[in-house]
Amino acid sequence: MFKHLKITFIVFVLLPCAGILAAQSLNIPPGMGAGPIDYSEYYVNPQEERQPAGGAPAQEGDITSHGPWMICEIKTRGLVNINKKTITKNISARESRLYENYQIQDDVNSLMALGNFDNVEMDISLSPGARRDKSDAQDKTLHPCHVLTAIVTEKPIFEAITYQGRKKLSKNAIQTAMSLKLKDPFNLAKLTSDMERINEAYAQKGYINAKAAFVTEEDPDKNIVTAVITIDEGQRVRVGEVNVEGLQALPLKKFLKQLSNRPGKVYRAQKLPEDHYKATIYARNEGYYDFKITDFTNPESEDKSLINLNYSVHEGHRVKFGDTAYSGNAVYSDEELD
Repeated sequence: MFKHLKITFIVFVLLPCAGILAAQSLNIPPGMGAGPIDYSEYYVNPQEERQPAGGAPAQEGDITSHGPWMICEIKTRGLVNINKKTITKNISARESRLYENYQIQDDVNSLMALGNFDNVEMDISLSPGARRDKSDAQDKTLHPCHVLTAIVTEKPIFEAITYQGRKKLSKNAIQTAMSLKLKDPFNLAKLTSDMERINEAYAQKGYINAKAAFVTEEDPDKNIVTAVITIDEGQRVRVGEVNVEGLQALPLKKFLKQLSNRPGKVYRAQKLPEDHYKATIYARNEGYYDFKITDFTNPESEDKSLINLNYSVHEGHRVKFGDTAYSGNAVYSDEELD
């Protein structure tokens, strides 16, 4: 029977003392995350297993318990929806190459960074045969073969969405707004935040009171998650009255033309900053250099069908362009510059 090296990286997210207790229960030194990890106590020297009775000395080319190990085969365990190539392309281990101790943690980190897995472990076990290191043409040493097995726990795949109450927005519009896409590894935090993204997508169409919620169902055999998204769309809200207090010389009609949120239009809250900017630029281009919007409210009607916009503005005095004086103009006269 072969001996195995099995390394499990455990992330402690509670209290430091909890991490120490857990590490002690596994006989792993509490400080193992602070520097290079020594896996020697979890690995049996392959030469010890192959050593004949009588305690014959190890032969040239034997590998120590600290590595490196000659990898003759790369296997995976636990894959359901992810292709094996996703593993082999994202680790540094290669067949017929020596595999160093430090590469283990690097490869675990690389696979976890993909976002496809809840857990990754690397298992190294002795296997029959021996090979030379292909990466070093000068090295003629035969190294005992090992099998590297990536043991993973996949995150379930986000497989499908069904909708209840959806009428005013297309499925494509909703899924475009979402950060969690179909066929992505399922992420509960993303799906939760996507409900607000859906609400915002409805608000852009004037449905400012829309509310989205979800429930999920998991199929452990297929390792997939499906979601049912229920949407209370509410009614479309339009702009009712637009009142501007403090406007004296500037014509109200021209002021309102600067706004996308005008009486009778579909209310779009996301356009309000742009409306305020355009109204201010219009007034200042008319000579009211001190113009500014001092207050703004947007109360909703009792039946939630209308939004009334109330502006308070400071118009200020109109400024006229005065005389222009030039200095340093040797090529063109003042009259030419005017």
